[in-house]
Amino acid sequence: NAIARGPYIVSDNPLYLRSGEEVSFDWRAVGGGDAYDVYGYLVNSDTNEFITILNQTGGDNGGGISYPNPTNWANSKTDITKSGNYKFVFLAGTYDETGGGLMGANLYVDNIAITPGPSLSINNDVLTKIANKITLKDVNMDLTDQDLNPRIEAAIAPIGASVTTKAVGDSRTTSLSSSAGGLSGTHTISVAGIYDTVGESIDTRTVTIAANASAKLISEQLNAQIAHTNVGFTAKTGLVISAADGDDTVLFKLSNNNGGTANISANITASNLNNLKTQINNATGTTGVVAANGVVATNDAGDALWTLGDESLLLTHSSGEDIAIAELAGIGLNIQPANYSATTYEDDTTPVTLQAARKLIVDPITSDQRVKITTAANSIQATYRITGTNLSGGAQTQDVTVAHNTTGHTSGSFATVTQVQLMNGTSGSTTVGIGSDDDAIASSSPVNQSNLAVSGALASGGTAYLEQGEIVQIQTGSGTDAQNLTISGKNSQGNADSETITTNPGNWIYTSKKFTIVDQIRVNADIDGYIKAGTSSDVNGIARNQQLTSSNSYPFNLNLNGDLVSSGEADLRGDGEVVTLATPADGVVGAYTITGTDTDGNVHTENLTGTIGGTVSTTQEFATVTNVSVNSLSPGNIKIGTDRDDDGISTNSAYTGNGTATINGSYRSGGQAVLNTSDYDLAVVGTDREGNAISETINVSNSADAESSNYYGTITSIAVSGSGTNTGRVRVYSKTAGDDIASSQIPNSGGNLTLTGTSYQNDSGVVVGALQATSNQRFAITSNSNYYSLQSTSDELDPIVYTTPVPRDTSPGLKVSTNSNHEVFSTGELFLNSNKAFTVTQQDASEELMKITITTDSSTPSRNFTISGTDQFGTAVSETITSTTNDTVTGDTPFAVVTGVTVNADTVGVVQVGTSLDPDLISQSQRSSATGSLAINGARTNAGTAGVITFSMANSFTDDQTASFTLEGSTLTYTADGSETAADARNRLLTNPGANEFQGSDSEAITISSAGVLQVTDKNGVNLFTIQSDGSAAGLRLTESNPDGHFSITKTSGNVPPNELTTVTSSTARRATIIDDGSTFFSNEKNKSEVLLPNFSLRHEFADQEFIIRYAHAMTDVKGAISTIDTTLFLETDTDEIGNDLSIDQGKYSYTREQFLEMGLTTADRLKNLTSKTLLIKNIYSQRANLNMLMSGQMYGFALMNFKGHFDLKK
Repeated sequence: NAIARGPYIVSDNPLYLRSGEEVSFDWRAVGGGDAYDVYGYLVNSDTNEFITILNQTGGDNGGGISYPNPTNWANSKTDITKSGNYKFVFLAGTYDETGGGLMGANLYVDNIAITPGPSLSINNDVLTKIANKITLKDVNMDLTDQDLNPRIEAAIAPIGASVTTKAVGDSRTTSLSSSAGGLSGTHTISVAGIYDTVGESIDTRTVTIAANASAKLISEQLNAQIAHTNVGFTAKTGLVISAADGDDTVLFKLSNNNGGTANISANITASNLNNLKTQINNATGTTGVVAANGVVATNDAGDALWTLGDESLLLTHSSGEDIAIAELAGIGLNIQPANYSATTYEDDTTPVTLQAARKLIVDPITSDQRVKITTAANSIQATYRITGTNLSGGAQTQDVTVAHNTTGHTSGSFATVTQVQLMNGTSGSTTVGIGSDDDAIASSSPVNQSNLAVSGALASGGTAYLEQGEIVQIQTGSGTDAQNLTISGKNSQGNADSETITTNPGNWIYTSKKFTIVDQIRVNADIDGYIKAGTSSDVNGIARNQQLTSSNSYPFNLNLNGDLVSSGEADLRGDGEVVTLATPADGVVGAYTITGTDTDGNVHTENLTGTIGGTVSTTQEFATVTNVSVNSLSPGNIKIGTDRDDDGISTNSAYTGNGTATINGSYRSGGQAVLNTSDYDLAVVGTDREGNAISETINVSNSADAESSNYYGTITSIAVSGSGTNTGRVRVYSKTAGDDIASSQIPNSGGNLTLTGTSYQNDSGVVVGALQATSNQRFAITSNSNYYSLQSTSDELDPIVYTTPVPRDTSPGLKVSTNSNHEVFSTGELFLNSNKAFTVTQQDASEELMKITITTDSSTPSRNFTISGTDQFGTAVSETITSTTNDTVTGDTPFAVVTGVTVNADTVGVVQVGTSLDPDLISQSQRSSATGSLAINGARTNAGTAGVITFSMANSFTDDQTASFTLEGSTLTYTADGSETAADARNRLLTNPGANEFQGSDSEAITISSAGVLQVTDKNGVNLFTIQSDGSAAGLRLTESNPDGHFSITKTSGNVPPNELTTVTSSTARRATIIDDGSTFFSNEKNKSEVLLPNFSLRHEFADQEFIIRYAHAMTDVKGAISTIDTTLFLETDTDEIGNDLSIDQGKYSYTREQFLEMGLTTADRLKNLTSKTLLIKNIYSQRANLNMLMSGQMYGFALMNFKGHFDLKK
């Protein structure tokens, strides 16, 4: 697995690089037979010193063999820490990753750039003005008491002022040649550096900017004035592509408007632009533009600040060249400028929609050749079998069933129709009956019928019996005995019938059957009373009232002597029934003949003609109906054709039943109907996406759509040529956009299609980048045009007062180290700054200030507090301190870092943990309600490092399946709601916390803290961790809320356990840093013996502590010391009324104000032109025996440059 390097390239001539400048370049590596190894460095041609600027090796990174493993274009930046003459050297090498001995690699390098660092001019006039605004006060120079370690209280003015302009999206244009960004004419930009302590402009420089200048060009022109303005500029361009309006190939020219143009082509969908991302990044070497999505911006902790889905891309140009998307074709897009830091869209901008040249789709409207059947009201319903050929010429048969008064279509299109058969003809049922039962005789469709089947409720054996007879009713006296009796006779069909019923003394009883003849009523036993029989219309009609006694012989037949009796029989028949015929609203009108008999057996016939939705009746009464014949039908008309001509195949015909339709419509040719037998050509003339004239001929087959080969911005004509019959229309529309170019119309050979006038602008768009101006002083920028929102002034440098612990007596205090002959200066803040790299170290606090104090209130009983941490040598130490109520107790063990504070019981009251310097430096006022830990949250607290874990939903879920993981002592479970993909489950987990959805096992509260982010809190209300997407399709990112050094998933479980578990960042517990190894204001991780601070800024953040807190505890405090400077250092001058000198020598060193001012200015000048490698500003106390002129000058020069106020010695 060896590495071999070579060949190499080296610059011909050295380039002088200044300390503080930045070298940057773009690079890309591609492996050959095996992985790549690339290396680059600067070599000082005078000293042969080396500075590495590139060192990258390809490899599998744990994922298996990956050669050739090409990289995307990347940008590398290196700060120059030592001025000198340098040459560039780049080497292409190879890494034998596989061990097979193959070699080969390519290294590509482009866009080498030198960015100057900031500089500042200081002169005596400036320093004098600063001095006149300074007040020295409260100086304590009692140097006899060593316990009075002096301290400094400083008024600090923040530095690192900045102004950021807006990226601008220009109006749409039509081509790359017209897509120049920015202002079309020249304009001026003025930059003025302002000293906050002086309050006036030091130097103003005005630069004339060329027309259509990019942000990169503007920054370069303004940086040429950095020596005068002390304001440095950088540029960056960003835009977001989104809202693709279709799924297809997108093409455009991507340009930086400075000679770098690439033709981009990619297959995309509206929801996924990743193929386009790949193609853009493949062209980065030409354009300098990089495309990204997913998490595109994070904070220093790695938390996502801006996330774009697959449907969007962020395009950036790191040095601020324009980004132009020109001559778009295929798919329309939206573009929107991004802000300078690429963390969101630029304020106050709206997306610009870029229209694209489109391909044309020729759409023969084949539905025009579908066969259409149109039926009138009360036509028959039938199945129509259409036989013919399809649009490709093949045989085709389709059945279509169509009801009356509607339309039906074949599913397929026909070129010809040779036959139309009507099958299964039917209609609504015609009913035949009597007044009380309208279908008692017959009910059926008359279509294809010669007779209606007599099969109704009154029918038997093909005859309907309409004369049913009467119910027999019998009454016995109230005192009679209940007995059975049997009624015998004939039914409606003339058949013998009988029924036995039981008398009910004093009441009528009834047969369930109807009788036409009653010839016997037989009583089974003595009823001992009167009895009579009849019908509802004649209660004595069968047997008049007669008495039965025990003297009768039983069974006994009643005497049939009623009004209806003749020849021993009671005749219960009537005159028959009128026959009704009803035609439904959806039925077919017909003429019918009713045949039957009357009650005397005479044959009767009568003709009836129905009415739609009505009922007709016979004039005669029928006792029976033996036949209902269908004489004729008069249905509604039926026509057969297409949507273009609804009777083009067969004109109106009233079909009464099954058969074959007559082909007699306008489509008839010979014995068939011809709908479409032509193919034809469309000659399209227009312009392409670049505005060039183009034309092509599209052959159109009526069986399928046709697509143009060209992309059209405009279409001027579409001519038709061809032969054959064509009854169908054609539509021409734009692919993906769907707009009609030519609306549906019949293509007539030799003519032109009528165009809608729709065209596409071949849109191009350009985004001009944003500028960021930075300085360690206030500054103002103005322009005679507000195109870039340049009218702006940096933030005011308002002073803030801070104090800090005392340096150790044995240590020198604040030390500033630089390389040889570098400027060191300060602008309204205590730290020194330089345009070169420098280091600052602060000596440790005294050991007494490292001992822990416990301060309690009057409510807090005595408790044992255990302090854990490390001493100044990194050794673990622990001490238990017993508190006293309403008092402060100091421990005996010096701590450098405190990592934990525990208490053995409820503190009841509030407690502070700190040192003698600051009682709540470690833990601010709080109560522990039980045995446990106090929060480390004082002024010296760092935030710790939050643990970060990612995992993925492993697979798809079915209803109620679960995925669980155990973290922070609890098992959290997600439950699916129905069938879900892994991505569905991840998304639903983030939006549905709660019972039976996503919940913990130990009463955790899970809430939505912001869109897409869940906060998990324990049952005591303590935040545990957050959950959000990790940017992948089904992944989750868990971030610890309160770092405690323990953050890991110990178990995954459930039906679908999560997988791909990864610890991204290990948890580091919060801790309070009392002293550090050499400094109290830089992180443990970064500070060893000294810390590199190039271009130090208040806005710079360190992982270990918030800056304001760190700064507050970093400065040496001599509060109460400066006020005695008059009596210690200065000669007080005074005169009497006649001018006699009354000066008194009040101190060991007697300087006049003018002498001391001169010393300060001299010292400031020495700071500016430092020749020694180390400037040592020592603690005043450690210099008590050596306050000579040099030291005084250093202190005063330091004060001149750092204290803001009004100089008044008499205070």
